[in-house]
Amino acid sequence: MKKKLISLLIATTLTLSLTACGSSSETAASKEDNSSVVEVGPGNESKAADKAEAAAVEEPETDDKAASEEDRIYGLGDVWSVKDKFSLVITGVKETEERNSYADEDPAAVYIVDYMYTNDGIVDSVTNGLYIAVDDMIVDADGEMGYTYYNSIDRYACDAPVGTLCRAQEDIGVNNPGEFTLKVRVWDENYDCYQADFVLNPDEEPVEVTLESTAKQTDEVLTIGDTWTVDDQWKLTVTGVTEVEERNEFTDYTPAAVYRVDYTYENLGYTSSYSDGLFINLDDLIVDVNNEIGYGYPLTVSSNPKETPIGAKCKAQTMIGVDHPGTFRIYFHKYDGEDVAQRQVFEIPVK
Repeated sequence: MKKKLISLLIATTLTLSLTACGSSSETAASKEDNSSVVEVGPGNESKAADKAEAAAVEEPETDDKAASEEDRIYGLGDVWSVKDKFSLVITGVKETEERNSYADEDPAAVYIVDYMYTNDGIVDSVTNGLYIAVDDMIVDADGEMGYTYYNSIDRYACDAPVGTLCRAQEDIGVNNPGEFTLKVRVWDENYDCYQADFVLNPDEEPVEVTLESTAKQTDEVLTIGDTWTVDDQWKLTVTGVTEVEERNEFTDYTPAAVYRVDYTYENLGYTSSYSDGLFINLDDLIVDVNNEIGYGYPLTVSSNPKETPIGAKCKAQTMIGVDHPGTFRIYFHKYDGEDVAQRQVFEIPVK
């Protein structure tokens, strides 16, 4: 729920602050059209004719190119790729009978959409990676707008660092059941917008798709025992990792492996109007050995992180789950007391 609310706020901000998606290509097109206009007057009739003839010859190629760039319509299992930016594929749609008793909407049908995306080169100074939601614009079978429906799902979209893959789900509601369209928009770090339509039939069977990022990760990493120090803010050290066999029967997660991570942090001078001290949790963004996003796993730990005042230290633990056992990375992202984003990657070897 928290992720969906954050996504909604980001989308609203972008809608207010940015021009419509695709405006950059429209601007380029208008410039191209203007370049072919020649004012006809005394002495330049032949120039105008030559220009018109050249434009007529080149027009089919320009139109074909525009069609290939603008008419992006995909179905189940089709991969939408933007070179050096991202790839996105929707792998399944299934109807669910579950309803949220607290929701204001009364949908005729609710669908769970399974999808995954890779970050192939988008580096954002605000977030920890690429975040893609597919529930921004929904058009149902009768041409009526659908909506996000807040039901329980197994996996939420997350910030995917460069070179990683995120598997996610969205719940959507429609007033007219049947084939529907998702108009997906993605912004890169320069606020350039990319858009594609996914036409989906709930009666289709899920598909298996292999998707891997084309980008290589270049982050400098620390490991167990290394201390990351941010001057006048904090020190952070991962002190150990242990695989555990225990599982939580009340969660929908089915991890291949669960790890307990031990760590310590010290408040060197961090203050915030939002808390009584420094609070660090390490399960916000996990990447497993196959470059897929892991997750915080709900199990009891003996030492929870606490708000720690200046001059004090805290020993803490967190539980994480991964779909592929082995060495994993922790991407830590936090704003310091001066509202400067601080990032560090910890690579945790698993024997």
